[in-house]
Amino acid sequence: MKHKITALVMLGESGSSKPEQLVHQASRKSAIQTVVKLSKIKDIQDIIVAVPSAEKHNWIQEDEYHHISKSIIWDIDSPNHRYNFGHRISSIVQKYQIKKMLYLGGGSMPLLQDQTLRSIISKLSQSSINYAITNNLHSSDWIGINNALIITDLIDQLPRDNMFAWLLKNEYDFTIESLKPSTETLLDIDTPNDLLALRWHPNTEETLRSFLINKLPTQAQNKWLNAANIMSKPGSRVTLIGRVSPQVCQMLQAKLQVWTRIFSEERGMTARKNNRIDKIQSIIGNFVDLNGADLFFQNLDQMIDVGYMDTRVYLAQQNKYPTRSERFASDLYQTKNIKHQALKKLVVASLKCNAPIILGGHGSVSGGLYSLIDCIKQQSSQETNIL
Repeated sequence: MKHKITALVMLGESGSSKPEQLVHQASRKSAIQTVVKLSKIKDIQDIIVAVPSAEKHNWIQEDEYHHISKSIIWDIDSPNHRYNFGHRISSIVQKYQIKKMLYLGGGSMPLLQDQTLRSIISKLSQSSINYAITNNLHSSDWIGINNALIITDLIDQLPRDNMFAWLLKNEYDFTIESLKPSTETLLDIDTPNDLLALRWHPNTEETLRSFLINKLPTQAQNKWLNAANIMSKPGSRVTLIGRVSPQVCQMLQAKLQVWTRIFSEERGMTARKNNRIDKIQSIIGNFVDLNGADLFFQNLDQMIDVGYMDTRVYLAQQNKYPTRSERFASDLYQTKNIKHQALKKLVVASLKCNAPIILGGHGSVSGGLYSLIDCIKQQSSQETNIL
């Protein structure tokens, strides 16, 4: 028996730095595109957009807003309470008595195709009790759940959305369907590096692409493009560092003729943070801390032609985690905006390498790589100049 679905789109406040604002603006544009798609699916009953009041004003100013203005139920964040994801989503579920729900972060579906989205909604509407569907069990960016009221039991275990699917599976015995890893399921807008991946992907919506072309810093675009061109050459030596999945390793071997060196550590660290008391540990991080970032990258530079580093694993084992502003600045190689000394030294040392080193969050060794390979394969098959 089919049941109607409530879609819940959540987008918080932007930070004050230019990189944070860039990522936030792109997330907003992506969210509006997703709402346009959702508004055309008959099994979607309501579309709730939960944002701060200032963000609602920003949505209204967007050119595409008129397509969805009559489809949205606005639920404005309270300015009197400190934001907590678990408390916020639970309050919305209770307020609207939502049973079946598709939750998505604002920038979580920038490349998800209409057919895939309709399939997700169809499966969710027909599902039985205790079923959920997501893009990534270990770090969910969006999730469909057919028993949304259970979220009231998860309030204190959900400081952020990434651990949503993992908790449902391991604490509440939900059947979790995790979609096959691909660019459309894994690429979400979380960091500046994700924007670089979207900048060249053939399926990026043109309004968003134009925005990225005009707003992304030239240095970061050039470094990403240089790395992409090296990846496309047979025999290139590629290194991936961070939360690298087995699927990414297999994809590189299947799609590209490159030699790989993989250092995979702490997959799912954000999803399990509340459930494990042991500290995040990194063998790469230990080497950097003991010997210095300069020596690490000097050694690495002798072994590779291009490298991709998910820096968040290294940063997670530091005594003090850098601010989001500093992390985003590091992804764009803007060293003057980084006060965190360990991170600053890491970025400066990476820039000394002959090989381009792409720095970022999880997406740099996940959805961003899927996107890159899409670009390389399409350019090769169609003999077009995408990159």
